[in-house]
Amino acid sequence: MTKPGSLLGWINVGSGGLMIGSTWLFAMPTVDARWDIRVTGVITLVAALLAIRLHGRAWSWRWSVVDMFAGIWLLLSTTFVHGDLVAVWSNIALGLLTIGIACGVYDRERRSMSAVA
Repeated sequence: MTKPGSLLGWINVGSGGLMIGSTWLFAMPTVDARWDIRVTGVITLVAALLAIRLHGRAWSWRWSVVDMFAGIWLLLSTTFVHGDLVAVWSNIALGLLTIGIACGVYDRERRSMSAVA
């Protein structure tokens, strides 16, 4: 059974999976671009799973911050996929999705920690 409010976390796990899968769905122009998105996807996926697992514990919100930085990196890394418009928009959409969800999870975690204190 999932914990209350963990839907955002699971959506973020899906976002990480989409990042990893997008390297096979879209023909990325370079090997560097493929590995950049795969590594960012793995970081997002692992951080989201840890945020779900550690929900309500001290410092659990920090995994959401890791997700935020991964989303920001995905936006910045669009320079690696130059020339491929689909890959650029994929990075932008997944980066914004990851940042938005991570902000929601961060807010939820901080509120639950302040309610406990």
